Amino acid sequence: MTVTDIQRRLAELGIYAGAIDGKSGPLTVAAIRAFQRIHGLKADGIAGPKTQAELFPAPVPGRDEDAPEAPILQDHGPLWPRQKDVEKVFGPVGQNQTMLHLPYPMRLAWDLRQPVLKFHP
Repeated sequence: MTVTDIQRRLAELGIYAGAIDGKSGPLTVAAIRAFQRIHGLKADGIAGPKTQAELFPAPVPGRDEDAPEAPILQDHGPLWPRQKDVEKVFGPVGQNQTMLHLPYPMRLAWDLRQPVLKFHP
């Protein structure tokens, strides 16, 4: 794994905003530390084996190869229910919900500094 690969991945995750130059400067080290803190790793700024495993997780067989496409509009309309039909399709609000743990941090649109690691859909 090169420094360029790590910088590129951290930039994809919205953690690194510096130049993708392959140099492990202060911005790169700070981004690695931030990533490590988010993922509960020792925040030493070194992209060792555990950090790299979190940055570049192995594909999950049966999931990553067959990722579903976006819903396709059929002649009879969209595959998703309309707002008024959501409760009929998914059940009452507050039931049948699952906590989703995200594979990478997301950001709130109204506060980009706030990472989101899990949520109820």
